[in-house]
This record gives sequence, structure tokens and C-alpha cells, in this order.
Amino acid sequence: MRILVATDGSPSSDYALGQAAALSSAYQAQAMVLCVSQPVDIGWYQPQDSWAPHTLEVPGGQEADEILQGAVRLFQSRGVTPEIRHRRGNPSSQILDLADEWHADLIVVGTHGRNRLDRFFLGSVSHQVITHAKCSVYLARDPARQGHQQPATEERAESDGPHGQVVSKL
Repeated sequence: MRILVATDGSPSSDYALGQAAALSSAYQAQAMVLCVSQPVDIGWYQPQDSWAPHTLEVPGGQEADEILQGAVRLFQSRGVTPEIRHRRGNPSSQILDLADEWHADLIVVGTHGRNRLDRFFLGSVSHQVITHAKCSVYLARDPARQGHQQPATEERAESDGPHGQVVSKL
């Protein structure tokens, strides 16, 4: 079994890392940890005399490396040594691309618990992943964060526990 987990250093993705490490250990699975740096255009925040486009990556290169090294330590504490990847671009696209390239059996992502209206206006990495993934997806919901969302109509929850749900295509 191959488990891909995506992290951005947020509390919800930290929880997803813990869940993925536990699953990898329990099932003696191969693990891959992905951190995606997303380019953010900050050009309009610059002084008016400087109109050159400026971009920033979030998380930055050094921060992404620290996030990945922390993930490695967490997995190793569970007896698993994960592969790590740092990519740049749209997070959901990078997660889906790597899942296909690596032939992942399960993608683990944290969820911020946004409601449907927030997802409509803001988008959601986890929503994009469950909508387009070719494999099962485990949405890791931190129990410290309340608010369960129902899976979209084209998916069904195979296992819906208090801390997450596995979503697969019908």
C-alpha cells in the first residue's frame, strides 16, 4: 500500500500527518510526504514607484524544508521512513499529479472544515482532491476543530469516524 500525505504546516495538515503516520505504521505501507509551495503575487503590495511584478512562495523554501523534516521525524517515531517531495504550484494539482505518478493507493489531507459557501467562493484543496483523485482520499479532521461536512453527491463515505472519513469514487 502507498500512502501520500500533503502538508503545509497548518494545524489541520499536522493532524493529517499524524493520521498518515499511524496508518503507514499499522499497515506497513510506503509513505510519501508532499509539501507544495504556492506562488502568491504580492506585486500590488509594493510601493507605487515599483511596478515590477513580485511573487512570494508560501511556504517558502526553507520553511517547506523544515515542515518536511518535521514530518520525517514524526514518521520515523512510528517506525516508518517516508519519501519526501517539495513541489511548487497549485496545491491540489500537485497532490493529484504526484498521486498519479507515484501510484498512491490513498491520499491523506487535512481539512479546515469550511462550509459549502466558503468552498464555493474560496475553493478548497481537500475538495479538489476528493473530486478529482483516482484513488481513495482520507480527510483528516482534527477533533479540536468542530464541524463535519457531508461528502459531495458523487462520492460516498466508506468509513466516517469522529476524526475523518475515507472518500472513494462510486
